[in-house]
Amino acid sequence: MGLAEGWFATDFDDARWATIEVGRHWERQGYEGFDGIAWYRLAVEITAEDVAAPLLLAFGGVDSDARVFLNGREVGRHEGWDEPFAIELPRGQVRVGEPNLIAVRVRDTGADGGIYGTVSLGRPR
Repeated sequence: MGLAEGWFATDFDDARWATIEVGRHWERQGYEGFDGIAWYRLAVEITAEDVAAPLLLAFGGVDSDARVFLNGREVGRHEGWDEPFAIELPRGQVRVGEPNLIAVRVRDTGADGGIYGTVSLGRPR
């Protein structure tokens, strides 16, 4: 769901999508009992200073699986609901000084679902 429709593409119009809070399961935000696939999208500006070193998109938790896209291209995947993970953003795909679209496809197979942990953009330590 969403892959064939291009929901990860930079020119996809998501203006009619509902807003959902990151950091809480979607079942606790009005989607009780929903198991399946949902998408999150956000545009962020990244500076030249940000990409001077490897840049990681870190997730505190996603229930269950995630596919992460940057500016319309898949940059990483994670399976499993109970552990944090990070994906390095390829420098060649980052648009310095302009909006970068991050899209995350979340697949929930049962119980709670969604991006339930914090999400941050930063450098590895």
